[in-house]
Amino acid sequence: MWAVLLISLLLSVNLSQSANYECSSDCPFHPTYWKGRCCISNLALLNPSEMNEFKIRPIHANHIVVTFANLTTKALTSKFLKHIKGLKHLHVVHGNVPSIQLSPNLLSLHVAGCGLEKLIINEQDSYKLQTLELQDPALTKLPTGINKLTHLTKLIISHTKIKMLNLSELQGLNELQELRIRYGFLDTIHTGQRLSLPNLRLFQLTGNLLSSLDVSNWDMPNMRRFDVTHNRLKKIDHLSTAFPELKIIRLWRNDWSCQWLREDGRKFLSRNVIDPSMVILPDEDCTGSLEAGICCDLPPGTFPQPEERFRHCAGDKGPNFVCSELTDGNVAKYQRMTPRAEILQALKLN
Repeated sequence: MWAVLLISLLLSVNLSQSANYECSSDCPFHPTYWKGRCCISNLALLNPSEMNEFKIRPIHANHIVVTFANLTTKALTSKFLKHIKGLKHLHVVHGNVPSIQLSPNLLSLHVAGCGLEKLIINEQDSYKLQTLELQDPALTKLPTGINKLTHLTKLIISHTKIKMLNLSELQGLNELQELRIRYGFLDTIHTGQRLSLPNLRLFQLTGNLLSSLDVSNWDMPNMRRFDVTHNRLKKIDHLSTAFPELKIIRLWRNDWSCQWLREDGRKFLSRNVIDPSMVILPDEDCTGSLEAGICCDLPPGTFPQPEERFRHCAGDKGPNFVCSELTDGNVAKYQRMTPRAEILQALKLN
């Protein structure tokens, strides 16, 4: 009898100890000035009991920032995250976490290279999230209900396999200031109904596979910077009448139609919003024609195939990270700086 009780006691102690995890302040994934940092590495939570018993041995009274590095679990739930007192900023990097349920009290969420397929946003919850960054090749669509995140000011979607995007899904994100959808396989953007993002300042679409854009349904009255570099764009419909406050636009490394540059593109550039430090292809590097210093009408086969543009990184970055060297790395030696005056002179506008 006593032996049985002793064994039971030992088992309960071991289970209790296994559910307590040391919290390290040495987190390479977020700035050292963030107080309350907590980094937990190489953790596996494979069944509900492990998640229910999970506790962190704290460094600070409240864990403001928590990073899970190389976490393995079927789903990271909102109920589980409630076990972490004071959690405001969550990083999940590397590992295997196919599903994450967003916690209403989070202010920022950063997910990278952990095989994320689904971010669950509950319709009935009210969220405080201000920053969302999803960087994972396993992601093939925007999270359902993303427009419920009405306090969002920064949205970054990168290195995913999202091919088609309906921007109307962002309707209601009235506080959004920065939108980056970059380095992926995006080839089509739809806007089924007029999209209003009244506070958007920056929109980046760098490093995708877009061949055309229609911005006629984009109501972005305060946008200052628009970046479409490293795509396959031939034209942007209705650009000449869009974005009244635009100050900087980056166009290089695309397959522009010379006719579009001469017509609608010329009207747009006449608004004097071209980037004063714009990088363009020099004459000897352009295999097509030049309009106002911008390369256009490139011959077929100029651009590599998607599988050549995006390769999986090895080593420290982990197998799920997608490299972007072929889209923005080592580009400078093929390009030169062209002042705004030279471009405007080519357009005969100055």
